[in-house]
Amino acid sequence: MELVDQDDPPDVVLKVGGMMCQQSCGSTVENALRSVPRVRRAEASFARGDARIWGAATAADCVEAIEDVGFDAEETAAAPMPPSPPPKGSSGRSAELRVAGLSSPRDAKAAEAAARAVAGVADCRVAYLAERAEVSLTTASAEDVAAAIRAAGFEAEVCDVAATRPNDLVLKVEGMSCAACSSKVERALGELPGVARADVSVATHKARVRFAAGAAVDASDVVAAVK
Repeated sequence: MELVDQDDPPDVVLKVGGMMCQQSCGSTVENALRSVPRVRRAEASFARGDARIWGAATAADCVEAIEDVGFDAEETAAAPMPPSPPPKGSSGRSAELRVAGLSSPRDAKAAEAAARAVAGVADCRVAYLAERAEVSLTTASAEDVAAAIRAAGFEAEVCDVAATRPNDLVLKVEGMSCAACSSKVERALGELPGVARADVSVATHKARVRFAAGAAVDASDVVAAVK
């Protein structure tokens, strides 16, 4: 593989789903892409959720290579879109479900579609490798969603249901790759004065921090504890 100018725009940009970390997942995607004929350079970013490819390889070949190693991929525009805002109509309730029986990224999409078809569901994201689904709810219950996913042919059970309250803080935490990582973050957050509870999900890369009533905790202190 030859070097290319760092300022050259990539020839192909793919959205990659299912990456849980940079070191293992990102490297796996990069190695898969580098094996594709006519790829001169490939970079995968867990933080951006994308892969950028330089060379004459087709997007279809690159997508197939990524899917062959267990991740989901689809072509995007030349530059990735910024993160989407929270789903409209969300009541602030979210649920995390364990979803088993997923044998491919397409199964994850099928489970997502089944969940989104439930009345009262604002959005659903399924992490294929982690076998976890995060659902934003309006009027539906988590059990309604689990039943819909089971009806689609997969196993599903509710792990956690949480309502965002005025004294809650939700953070996106990047770099976690296993349960030990999430436990470490939970301990760091739980040791902060004024924190009543901290729940961290490695599947959704989110930390929900609940403060004690009347506690004056600066959000920057919470972020610093995670770092």
